[in-house]
Amino acid sequence: MNTSQFWTWFQDNEHKLYILPLLSTEEQDEYMFWMQTYLNYYKAGIGFKIVFCETYTRPATLAFFTNQQPELYHAVLQLVKTAPPMDNWKIVSYRNKLDDVAESKTIGPSNFKLKLNQLYFQPVFKINDNSKITINIFTTKKVSYAKRKQFKKLCMQILVDMVGENVLSNNVHFIRCNLKTQIPGVAIKLIHFQQFIVLIKQLYK
Repeated sequence: MNTSQFWTWFQDNEHKLYILPLLSTEEQDEYMFWMQTYLNYYKAGIGFKIVFCETYTRPATLAFFTNQQPELYHAVLQLVKTAPPMDNWKIVSYRNKLDDVAESKTIGPSNFKLKLNQLYFQPVFKINDNSKITINIFTTKKVSYAKRKQFKKLCMQILVDMVGENVLSNNVHFIRCNLKTQIPGVAIKLIHFQQFIVLIKQLYK
């Protein structure tokens, strides 16, 4: 397989790959499997990692890495060099695997700070004519009962910054912030909330 064939497959699936964290576990596994399979068809041994934008307002980064295997350097450089222009993607290469994901941004006032990667949300859909949903927010950071109002105020500000006050009020009926640090298995990272709202708006057109 040459680089053109790999990029043809990638472009056919780029929209799903861009929202990969919002797909079901089965779909995520399938896309990751085929991504690695097509890379192996091109050149066995090349690894990859997708670094998603915190708010889906900028391109995701697709990074290829060689694990410091010299025989893969040229193949990786050719892959990056022949990448077609794509609005939602930035293509880069590294010798080592990327371990740092850009989700560790700290937010909040000096007396109460959170990191974006500490926040998760769980949508609760209404089964009636009202398409608005309830959002349960969870955090891996221990929040005391005394800080509950600051916690909710900060979460509200984050959501407004992500989608705007009008979009939030038009799609969300109620926001409940949970103080328990146990994250439900079906929770979604809060950094993906904006793309989730986009999908909800499409669903209820």
